[in-house]
Amino acid sequence: MPLIDHDIIKELIDNYNKNTVSVLNHNYYEPLFSIYNYKIYDKMENYINSGGSSVKKFMELNNISYIKKIQ
Repeated sequence: MPLIDHDIIKELIDNYNKNTVSVLNHNYYEPLFSIYNYKIYDKMENYINSGGSSVKKFMELNNISYIKKIQ
């Protein structure tokens, strides 16, 4: 995600409802441009410890909310 603008930040914050929310850009999650709830930590740790390595798969398995970035 090369350019982060004010509008996408505002939308991300507005859509945060105490659950993890991420940006979806061209059908790819942007895990570094997300707001994570601390409650997801244990699920993420279990996923990694069980051999999981796909961020997209983790997001899908845990029904992470997302907003689509429109270019």
